[in-house]
Amino acid sequence: MDFMDKHGKKIECKISYIPVRLCEFPKRPLVLVVVYGFGAQPMLLLTNIDISEKNPYYASIDGVFFDKTCETLLKYPQAKSTLRYAIPEGVVTIYSGAINSCANLRNVEIPASVANIATPIFSGCDSLRNIIVSDNNFSL
Repeated sequence: MDFMDKHGKKIECKISYIPVRLCEFPKRPLVLVVVYGFGAQPMLLLTNIDISEKNPYYASIDGVFFDKTCETLLKYPQAKSTLRYAIPEGVVTIYSGAINSCANLRNVEIPASVANIATPIFSGCDSLRNIIVSDNNFSL
């Protein structure tokens, strides 16, 4: 597969999709995307992060990683194929680097409940076109 870098130079890449299981989440299938060709080391990207409801510390909503209360967004998977993401109402904090290098993401909606966004955020989200903040969000 060929890509172009930001200078128009053609980059030949190899992409592998590997199903993985983590011992902490034995019944939750994950897909690891490995991209070779963008540097000396391959990039490792997850398409989804699914957490068991029984986990006492963490949770997931639609494959996105949160703390147990779902008040802190911890990680949006970099290889998730969704073009639009509406952060759930009730999220108060977006963790540093939680939404970075998400190549497919084009639109993000931030609800009124978000009061804290730690930087860096949206770094490397080259397809991102719109960040829509709720009209009722007076914190940002």
